[in-house]
Amino acid sequence: MLCDGEFDEQLLQRLCAEALGHYSVISIAFNYPDVEAMLSHAERIEHYKALSEDRINFLRPAAADDGRMVVPDDKIVDNSICDSVRVKYRPANLDRNPVALPFGAAEFFRRASELFGEHRLYHRSPSDGYFAIRAEDGNDFYITATKTYKDDLDLRRVAFAEHYDERTNTLHYRGSYLPSSDFVEAAVLLSRRPPHQDHRAHPRQHPLHPESAVPPTGSGRRRVLGGAPARRVAGQGAGAGGRWFRDHGGAR
Repeated sequence: MLCDGEFDEQLLQRLCAEALGHYSVISIAFNYPDVEAMLSHAERIEHYKALSEDRINFLRPAAADDGRMVVPDDKIVDNSICDSVRVKYRPANLDRNPVALPFGAAEFFRRASELFGEHRLYHRSPSDGYFAIRAEDGNDFYITATKTYKDDLDLRRVAFAEHYDERTNTLHYRGSYLPSSDFVEAAVLLSRRPPHQDHRAHPRQHPLHPESAVPPTGSGRRRVLGGAPARRVAGQGAGAGGRWFRDHGGAR
């Protein structure tokens, strides 16, 4: 949804009350005369993010040559693809309390966040991509929430994917935030590669092999991802079953 002006409270109320009953997610772009005007609405924007359970995606404007804050065309095109081509799961929350991560999983997410930020392992924004790690039972998994900034990861933004029904496209999960919008990709990949499957023949394709980290397309960082950072992650959590995945991320 492209808007000619600034943040519109009445419009957001209508979207929450009516439009979200028909659409799984809505992306909206507002424009502002300057950065101060944009930041003045930050608190209300966060309010509607929470009210919509992150189903309203506010595209962050960038500074134009004349000082106005506008959403670039390439960001609009990118999010149009994300909101249409990507497979959208049907969320079913079982428990909205923050997930209590076991020690090994928590350490994996902390270390992944450190390396992600230190080496700038993203294409557009630190909200790009997602981290995922199998649970102790080898079937379910933990995954970062949608629109999560992973360079300084808040562990409260990790969800537990308890069950995914591929037939109905329904995700049963626990946590305070919706899992990554590319959850379906992660679920399918992990289901196709069981945790006990021998992966020595194809190490770069196995979901449990930390060195199979996939860089965002066009990032120009393939040598970095394939080198020391990946080996450091392997040394930290190879036994924990962690992997970094690529997705389109979010924008703030």
